[in-house]
Amino acid sequence: MTVFNRLVFTAALAVLFASAFAAPAAQAQSTPTIGYTDYELIIVQMPEYRTLQQTLQAQAQKDQQELAAQEQAIQQKFAEYQDQSGVLSPEARQTREQEIVQMQTDLQQDQQRRLQGLDRQQNELLQPLLEKLQVAIDEVATARGLQLVLSSRVSTEPVILFAGANTVDVTAEVMSKLGISMTQSEGAAPTGAN
Repeated sequence: MTVFNRLVFTAALAVLFASAFAAPAAQAQSTPTIGYTDYELIIVQMPEYRTLQQTLQAQAQKDQQELAAQEQAIQQKFAEYQDQSGVLSPEARQTREQEIVQMQTDLQQDQQRRLQGLDRQQNELLQPLLEKLQVAIDEVATARGLQLVLSSRVSTEPVILFAGANTVDVTAEVMSKLGISMTQSEGAAPTGAN
């Protein structure tokens, strides 16, 4: 769970508890004012997400091939060093060893750089999907008169362990608003009240 997700979760819980204790008992029995949704389930069902995954997989494959070529070059340099180590002067041996160590360091740095680049690319590609999803959540919440919509889970961790009669699962409505069929993800949506 990222720091951002923890902050959002904590803030959402604070608002939830504040609104729950501030509302009169008669209003608590009326129309649901709190909704929840499984936004991660919705994201992975979006057609744009599949395209995003294909793009990231292609980039990861390309990076892996390029890193494998670098690793092979290091192995070849090391094999040459081993073959020639008996005839090399101590200075030449030390120079070759430093070259190999530098190549390994460069490879590790390149691996790290590529991983960071892939993460950055994923975040950039995911941002429009998250914005589109947020618009759909906002529209459903406004149409239903909800005061608060929570995420039912963060990553694999459940956030909502119980949903009473004064809450509503809006996952199906948000999916419908985005043109996603519930049959694509049947059984995967969180269960709860209404």
